[in-house]
Amino acid sequence: MATVKDGQLYWAAIAMGAAMIFELWQALESHKALPSWTGTALAGVILAMLMSVDLAAGGSVFNTTVLTATAGGMRPWLVHYRVFGGSAITSGVIVGAYTALHFAIPQ
Repeated sequence: MATVKDGQLYWAAIAMGAAMIFELWQALESHKALPSWTGTALAGVILAMLMSVDLAAGGSVFNTTVLTATAGGMRPWLVHYRVFGGSAITSGVIVGAYTALHFAIPQ
């Protein structure tokens, strides 16, 4: 947990978003038929990348302590590691959009 507790997954999300934008750019240059939801996915990924930059920088400034033990189940753990939870969700959204776009573009 010490490795990703302060939002380091946001940096991976930014890189995956950039890879998605590059793949979309290549498809547009090749004049390939793109699905109708491409623009919405692109806008969502750019918004998630902008949010990721802010939160990754904030996570490096405002560190989270490592818990030694938690009582009460998953909720107190997620409240304490909320930056990690947000980075995991954001990374999942960008990975999902990138995967959907990758398999929707005709080869």
